[in-house]
Amino acid sequence: MSSPLPAPVSLQVESVRTTVLDVPLRYVLGTSAAVVSRAPIVLVDIVTKEGAIGHAYVFGYRATAARAIALLIDDAIALVAGRAVEPRALGAFIARR
Repeated sequence: MSSPLPAPVSLQVESVRTTVLDVPLRYVLGTSAAVVSRAPIVLVDIVTKEGAIGHAYVFGYRATAARAIALLIDDAIALVAGRAVEPRALGAFIARR
């Protein structure tokens, strides 16, 4: 007989840390518009008040875009700090701002 599922845990956003990297590619990619030899990446670490840590990354296409993405994420944390980690609800909340 299977045991019942544990009750869902409510997590609250405590902080978000972004790190912008310019990663060299092992193989150069060519397109009709440009040659891509580096990948601008934004690493995102989300920390909850309960101690859980989530990780994600965003490809920035250009170094300037990666820096802008990191700034947007850093600004958004001020809006969601202390709120429950519920992606749909947080997304809707940010969209209304």
